[in-house]
Amino acid sequence: MSTTHVIRISERAHHELKDLAAQLNRSMQAVIEQAIEEYKRKRFFEQANLAYAKLKEDPVAWEEVRAERALWENTIADGLEKE
Repeated sequence: MSTTHVIRISERAHHELKDLAAQLNRSMQAVIEQAIEEYKRKRFFEQANLAYAKLKEDPVAWEEVRAERALWENTIADGLEKE
């Protein structure tokens, strides 16, 4: 893996990163990469939640979503016998 890119961070952030990497027994690069992935996932769900909140503000659009979900609920157990 190429390590030709350089980023600047504060001394405090570097110290925190170094300590965290030592605690996790991982490289600083691995810690940063995991943090980026977790941040991307967090942002994805924040944006999805905002989109659903906006959708709920439109009663017609929200009812269409609810109707579609109801159709999918009927297919979840297709072919499965009740226990």
